[in-house]
Amino acid sequence: MEELKKYKDFDKKEFSLFTFQKEDGSFDYEAYIKEQTRLNRKKIDLNGPSWVLIEQLSHYVKQEFAQINHKPQFGLCHGTRKGEEQQHFSKFLDIPVLGTDISDTAENFPNTVRWDFHNVVDEWVNNVDFIYSNSLDHSYDPIHCLRQWFKCLRPGGICILAWEKHDGEIDIKNQGVLNSPNGDLFQGTLDFYAKIIKIAGEMDGTTGLKYILNTEYMGATNTSRILWDMKDSNWGLWDYHFVIQKISNDHVYAPNPGKPARQVTEHCKKRDIFYKTWKEKN
Repeated sequence: MEELKKYKDFDKKEFSLFTFQKEDGSFDYEAYIKEQTRLNRKKIDLNGPSWVLIEQLSHYVKQEFAQINHKPQFGLCHGTRKGEEQQHFSKFLDIPVLGTDISDTAENFPNTVRWDFHNVVDEWVNNVDFIYSNSLDHSYDPIHCLRQWFKCLRPGGICILAWEKHDGEIDIKNQGVLNSPNGDLFQGTLDFYAKIIKIAGEMDGTTGLKYILNTEYMGATNTSRILWDMKDSNWGLWDYHFVIQKISNDHVYAPNPGKPARQVTEHCKKRDIFYKTWKEKN
């Protein structure tokens, strides 16, 4: 498909991206919705991010807003299933937070609307202070998806993306762009995420990765439960979180509070080298 050609220059070992194609090669959007709804219903009783984790993430969000004397007014959480994320963020940030999910089950949960997160509502553009998602792995085109989310942020607004270690473990049989998905559509390494964040932000010239939080052991009271069971755990842990802010291009990347600055700098170097080559070809 034409819209996926932008991924041809990536190292296939860094990502897998499944898509849905009709016989004529065009994107089968109805099949995408059907599969995402099936997955949503299958996972509907599983726990989302815990209030412990979201309280910590909210702390960083408030910290960033305090530095620019900004008072947030509205937030979005994408791919929220039964809406736990927006409830917790709304409590800790003290603002209205709306959740979205593509499944028809969204209508069963408060402050949740049925919505494809690849699309934007006109009223959201430049009007959202905060966006959170742990569901980018359900995107059929993550660069396009991120670009849409970044458009919604106000200047100074923050987007937080969750990433798990197993997302970076790309099966040798599932590398690159593939057809016939059965499960999550997208996987990428930590470096791959940094690259597509750079590309999506540079398309509009205003959004950049600020730091990567290592939340693997954030607030854990019992380290034996790090390998948690989504069915009974109240932890809801994701290993890393990308903190992205709508800023000018000359922004200097801040040291990462949860990971040695040297390692974050390496991710940024790899990302910038790749982006220069990618931009020349695209």
